[in-house]
Amino acid sequence: MAILAVSLLSYFQLEPFDWIFRAELPWKLHQIEWSPLASYYWSDPRSALWDFLKKIHLSIPIGYLLNARWADSGHDRKTQTIVILTIIAVALEASQLMIRSRTPSVTDVMTIVIGGWLGGQIFRFYRSIFRLNETVDDSV
Repeated sequence: MAILAVSLLSYFQLEPFDWIFRAELPWKLHQIEWSPLASYYWSDPRSALWDFLKKIHLSIPIGYLLNARWADSGHDRKTQTIVILTIIAVALEASQLMIRSRTPSVTDVMTIVIGGWLGGQIFRFYRSIFRLNETVDDSV
């Protein structure tokens, strides 16, 4: 299920699939937005909000499912989830270098990681409610 969520995020990060030529790569390297939130300052507020919410909502299931995967292990789920989401986000942004109409951005990496972290928090909240209900049912 997590693979499906990552695939969906990847599709929306890489579409419209207009690949560049090899000679255009140096030009694309200069287009990377290194300043956080820079693309949101200069764009239309509605399109910036749509872009932000799309990335958040597409990455929430990934964080949720990764936390569910390690739910019963003794590992630190938060750290593992954030590391994996960071790797996924950086790989997707690096892939955007090959797409003519996309601009790689540090903001997108941050947004995807924050969305995944929110998904992990939702899982923790759900699990705490489930455990609370188990203890109440056992005591009655």
